[in-house]
Amino acid sequence: MQAICKRAAVTAPSLYHHYGNKDGLIAAAVESLAETWLHLLDSSIPRSSDLAAMLASAAHNWEAMVLSPERPLAVFTWVSLLTAPESEEATRALQHSLDVGAALIVERLLPYFEPADAAAIAQLSISSLIGTAVIYHVDGDASQVRGRLAALTESVRSMADAAPRSD
Repeated sequence: MQAICKRAAVTAPSLYHHYGNKDGLIAAAVESLAETWLHLLDSSIPRSSDLAAMLASAAHNWEAMVLSPERPLAVFTWVSLLTAPESEEATRALQHSLDVGAALIVERLLPYFEPADAAAIAQLSISSLIGTAVIYHVDGDASQVRGRLAALTESVRSMADAAPRSD
């Protein structure tokens, strides 16, 4: 905590007053990263009447998110993995952000899938996206990012073709 105070140029009492304890600080960090991630996720998935166009745009935007120099998804994931096991508050913040992210994707998929299928695809998409970001953070291979996202969007298109929605 002293290193954090020094880097942030604040006193320890100020830090503890604002966040309460280490768990509060960790949860605030996860929430801040989650808010950025959710904004990027929401703005990356267009509202479109054409599934193929929506998926192509989402893949393009997700690729930009993964390849960006700031690497928000990798940072979000690493912070979550390293801190959440130690902090119930951080775990709750992480789970909330994943739930909200899944809901954003489900909302975009409902015109094409039954609710249960849309939810399963949303979970698959988030897992794939975060996994792709972490792998890119490790190997730096942009072509693999494109390949993984292409495989994801092709899988979703195939599922839509195989199980047309009954209205």
